[in-house]
Parts: sequence; C-alpha cells; structure tokens
Amino acid sequence: MPELPDILIYLEQLQTRVVGQRLEVIRVVSPFLVRTYDPPLKMAEGKRVLGLERIGKRIVFRLEEELFLVLHLMIAGRLHWKSPGANMPRKAGIATFCFSNGTLLLTEAGSRKRASLCLVRGGAGLEQYDPGGLELLDSDLESFRKTLAKENHTLKRALTDPHIFSGIGNAYSDEILHRARLSPLKRTGQLDPDEVARLHQAGQETLRLWIERLRRETGSGFPEKVTAFRAGMAVHGRYQKPCPDCGAPVQRIVYAENETNYCPNCQTGGRLLADRALSRLLKQDWPRSLDDLEEIKRTARERNRTAPMPAPAAALPVPDRNPTARFSDRVDNYVRYRPDYPDAILSCLGREAGLMPAWVIADVGSGTGILSAKFLKHGNVVYAVEPNDEMRAAAEKWLRGNVGFISIKATAEGTTLSAGSVDLIVAGQAFHWFDQDRARMEFLRILKPRGWVALLWNTHKMDSTPFMREYEQLQQTFSIDYQQVDRRNITAESLGKFSPYLQKRTFPNAQEFDFEALKGRLLSSSYAPLPGHPNFEPMIAELERIFARHEIGGAVRFEYETELYFGPLRQD
Repeated sequence: MPELPDILIYLEQLQTRVVGQRLEVIRVVSPFLVRTYDPPLKMAEGKRVLGLERIGKRIVFRLEEELFLVLHLMIAGRLHWKSPGANMPRKAGIATFCFSNGTLLLTEAGSRKRASLCLVRGGAGLEQYDPGGLELLDSDLESFRKTLAKENHTLKRALTDPHIFSGIGNAYSDEILHRARLSPLKRTGQLDPDEVARLHQAGQETLRLWIERLRRETGSGFPEKVTAFRAGMAVHGRYQKPCPDCGAPVQRIVYAENETNYCPNCQTGGRLLADRALSRLLKQDWPRSLDDLEEIKRTARERNRTAPMPAPAAALPVPDRNPTARFSDRVDNYVRYRPDYPDAILSCLGREAGLMPAWVIADVGSGTGILSAKFLKHGNVVYAVEPNDEMRAAAEKWLRGNVGFISIKATAEGTTLSAGSVDLIVAGQAFHWFDQDRARMEFLRILKPRGWVALLWNTHKMDSTPFMREYEQLQQTFSIDYQQVDRRNITAESLGKFSPYLQKRTFPNAQEFDFEALKGRLLSSSYAPLPGHPNFEPMIAELERIFARHEIGGAVRFEYETELYFGPLRQD
C-alpha cells in the first residue's frame, strides 16, 4: 500500500499538473470504486482543482464550490500521468480523470478491488475521512509520547493504526522499528523514556530519508514504480537476507496476508519472535533464538549428509506423460475441488464473438464437464469430447439429464465429429495437452465457415498473496514434473501460430478452502505425487504448515486468473 512518502511524492507531482486545471471528465469502469452517491460524481466534472492535500494515506482534490474528491489507493491502486485523451488500460484500468493538459489514470492490479473514490461537500463532509492519527513528521517528542501512551498496543500495531499515527503502514513501520532497535512486539506501555525518544527520532529520520530518496528518484517525472518493496530497505521484504547493519538473516512474523520483518540481533536481543500459526504448530520445536535456528539447520545438514542415497529417479513412480491416462486416479478430487469458470466469459463471447444459444459447441478435452455445464446452462448443444474414460464417466453422471449434452470418446486430434458441424470449439484446461498442429487441422475440419475457438485456463496465481507464494514454492519443491507440464509453457508465440486472430481477456476467480479441500485441490493436479510416492508425505506435511500460517477462520483463499483466448480460426 502506498504510504506517507509515496503519497507525498504523488502530491508534489500532481501539484504542478492539475492545480488550477479544470477537471473535464471522470470515467469510471469499476463498479467497486465509487463509494458515495450524494453529491453525484458527475458534479465534480467541470470544476477547477484549487488544491491538494493528504489525509492519512488518502489523496484529496479540493475543487470549486467546496467539493472534495477523496481517493484511497489501498493496496494495489496506482496513479499514472498520461497525455490528453489517453486510453484506459484494458486490464487494470478502473478510472480516468481528464484535464486539458493530460489524463490522470487510476489502475488497480489483482482481483480484489479495494481502492475507493468519494465525492463530499464541505469541510464537515471531509472530516469523516480523517481517522485522527498524529502526523509523526510534525510532532514534537511530548506529543509523540502522549499519543503512544493512549493505548497499550504492540509497537507494530501502534505505528500502523491510522487512529494513532497518520500515513504509516507495513513497510515503513518495519524500517522505523529497525532503525530504533526495538522489537515490533514490544508494547507501548513497556517503553522507557529513552526508547520513546529513540522511536520518535527513528520515525522522523526514516520518513525524511525515504521522502528525499523517492524525490530524487522521481525528479520531474511522475512516480511510476510505487511499491512497498524497495532496494535499500533494511528489513522490509528482506526475509532471510542479511541485515545491512549486523549481517544476521532477517526474520518474519506471518499473519493473515501480511508479514512483519525484523532483525533478531538488532531488535530482539537474538530472540526469534513467535509466529502465531507456525510456532503453535511446532510448539516445543520452535527455535527460540538465532543460535537455535542455526543448530536446527546444522542438524538437518548433518542428517542429509549421513542419510542413505535415495533410490535412482528411474525407480520412483513417475506419472504417465500421456494426457489420456494421467488424470484417471484423480477424478474424484478434480470433480470436488476444481474451480468453475466465471459467468463473465459467456458475456464476453456473446458481446465480442456473437455467441448465441443456437450455436453448436464442441468442448474438446471436456474432462469432468465443468466448461460443458456452463454452455449447457446457456442453452447450447454441447459435444463433450474426452478420451479419458474416468473423466468422461464423471461428466456423464453429472450432465446426463441435459438434452443438449452429447458425450464422445475421442481426442482433440480426431474428434469424430462431422465436417462443418460446429460453431465454436472450446477447450478448458486442456489445450496444453494437445498436439497443436494436428488439433488445428481437425478444428478447421469440424468448424463451420467463420467458426471460432476459445481456449480457457483457470491459472492459479503465483505471487498475489504470501499464501499463494508459498503454495507455488511447495509445488516446485515436491511435484514430479510440474515445470514440464505447466500450462504456462504455452507461449504467446505458440498461440499466435495456432491462430493469429486470438484476443485475450482475463477475469478474477477464487475459491475458499479448508485444509481437506486444499489438500484435494493439490492432489487434483496431475503432477502432484500420490500416496506411495516418496514426496507425498513431506509434501502434505508442508501443506499443513502453509495452511496453519495463513488460515483465517479455518480457511484460505486460493486465487486464480481466468484467461480466455478467443478468435476465428481460418485456413490462411
């Protein structure tokens, strides 16, 4: 999330660009952005920008007629200054603010839309957005001490609470506490006068240091690389990397979707702070200090050095590379734990390809029927082409009551369908298994003139949250042939070769899993080792640890980006 230094740089660059200019048009495409209705957002159009200010992490545009636009970027919102009339980015763009001298673009990455835009009238309306936190840079030591003493929180919570301090978030609180040589879990009520003074000084020095550093980096341009993870930070985002002051590995406390980074040597006297989930799981095995941690690592290295050599790779069970067979023993987990496709794909195909209920669909590599069901509900006749007996039987059991459902045992390279019989060919989670040259010839044969293809993947995100990052690492560590069969091996070049007319659209998608469902989702993947494989037990043990670190209310959020590639398929 952009914090005080980032917001100040935004304000400085906006000052020279929009103050005194008339806000001509506001275009909003995200239904989640605007959070107020009175006055309507349209009232801001045509008003001159009289000034800018900051309330915490919010940017305020002061307009004529005592109107205020209040923008909160939250975690993934970013601003971009472009030339007049610039188009909104198709994927991440959520709003444009058009001026005669340029366009201010608002983008928000990811599927969770948290940024907010409010239009309020008068100073009283603006006050409701001020949480009242102390401006650390403007404070003297006495006002800082009194603010800290109001409530007895951990220092990490106190610094990041907008009702206590203004504009400080996860990143700069880590840096402030490292500079002050204070533990993030020390409570405000435990600080002695010297520690209070040290924290006050560290806070002001850290914020001023980064404001000046960002100011130099930006120059007269507009800030484009706004991030919480910056080169030159001492501890934030530097887990396991050496502390720049003492060289000890930076540690972390993981909670929800955030983590606190700290140096044990500099901040906690060498003591490792308990991770709420992981220490509860490990109990007495949790290392209490860096020395304990190094002893655990040394013992593990020694155990690995003296352990007998594992069996040769050829002796381990390896999944069948034949896609017709490799999902046979995963059907139950596939049916129960694989995600549906967003309804928005049908709207997109209807709007841009002309999809109608009268169209005949061939779902090639139809698997258990997840995508077929979507088109059957739309009113289409669907030929579900699937070579795997177990997957096809699961689809037939589920969809046999639909009169438009026709199940066919065949492959993408030989569908057995009549020539010129299909309006649209779809393939969900399957195209990367096809022999693409042979499949293209077969698709051209069965498509009607001017027929379309649509290739879909629910691609799990690799880096959207700490949980998804650790899940991705688990797959790379324990899976058998993940890299070889990963759908991401399908490149833009190979898709362009298949059809140069393909367009891409993406849609957010997600599932909520308890542990058993998360385990089932993992085991539905063809590259995940099954019981009996040497990797199975350690993989499940690590999955349990990851779940314990990130679960909220007994569940984790598993995020996807649904990718849709669609276009006409032609002989040329």
